[in-house]
Amino acid sequence: MGPGDDMLDAKGERVFFSRDALMHNTKSMSLINTFVMLIGGCCAGILGCTGLRGALLYVLLYGTLQVVVLATMGFDSMKYTLQPPLKFIAGNAGENALSFILFWTLVYALVYIY
Repeated sequence: MGPGDDMLDAKGERVFFSRDALMHNTKSMSLINTFVMLIGGCCAGILGCTGLRGALLYVLLYGTLQVVVLATMGFDSMKYTLQPPLKFIAGNAGENALSFILFWTLVYALVYIY
């Protein structure tokens, strides 16, 4: 962004935002996503989910988490993250999938294989 950290909203009016607040919000949401995916992956491993069951659990968990976070923001993600709602929901799905799969396979191996 340019000087003054401003942009225009849908009506063409200038909107100001704080880079520090934006960074804090992004970091907080990343921590929430990582923690929930860690717990979800552990639960999937303990429950013995394999194949599509585990993938379905991830999709349900991730989708539910994103809708809850979006509802907490009053369904106005632009106010807190500068991302439209659809990009906010789908934006970190891959990164969070890796965390989920890591803990899913780790816990599954610890419980059922060893």
